[in-house]
Amino acid sequence: DGPALVADLAGSADVSLDSLPAEAAEPIAAALRERGRNAEVVEDDMTAELALPGSFEDWLSAIGKKERHETRRKRRRYEEMVGPVRVETFDSPGPRLDEFVALHRTSVGEKQGFMTDPMAAYFADLLGLEGWSINALVDPSGAMVAAGVGVYDPDGFSLYNSAFDRERGAASPGVVLISSLIEHCVVAGARRLDFLKGDEAYKFRLGARSRPLFTVSA
Repeated sequence: DGPALVADLAGSADVSLDSLPAEAAEPIAAALRERGRNAEVVEDDMTAELALPGSFEDWLSAIGKKERHETRRKRRRYEEMVGPVRVETFDSPGPRLDEFVALHRTSVGEKQGFMTDPMAAYFADLLGLEGWSINALVDPSGAMVAAGVGVYDPDGFSLYNSAFDRERGAASPGVVLISSLIEHCVVAGARRLDFLKGDEAYKFRLGARSRPLFTVSA
């Protein structure tokens, strides 16, 4: 409810809304100004967004010969080492979320230590909201090899966070998961896949484009 939100914000002593796309930031700032607030819009971050074509093969063609070859090679290797590429979707908390949390806790680098108990509870809350789900790459036994948590909307899918089984890292489960999510979204008729914040190189190798995000303050 846009008008109600702006009315609530206009009555607040301080307003700071970050990570908004321009199509949300500008109208909110304009509405706040109409209510006498001194609202500013400042670019503060970026997201990586992939515009999806009409077919998975079209996407493979668009990313170029090198990336196309690597994607296909890694999917073949995954099939040889793990089994058929299969993605299952789970939209409620439970054992599958526990499995995702356990995978995430094996992460290294920037993700290491991210999945605390409060954060795991937050992910459980997300899965209680409309559109949120775990998209899991599973092996023939049904065990989770890699998974991404994200949200579907009428235009597409936003990938919030992901993890993979590090013991099976040689099978490139992360790459296979992302390419499978792209395939799934294309088949479902989605127009975009938003990788959200972060400028990791793999997003742009797969065809994503940078999209600015803004903070509205008043």
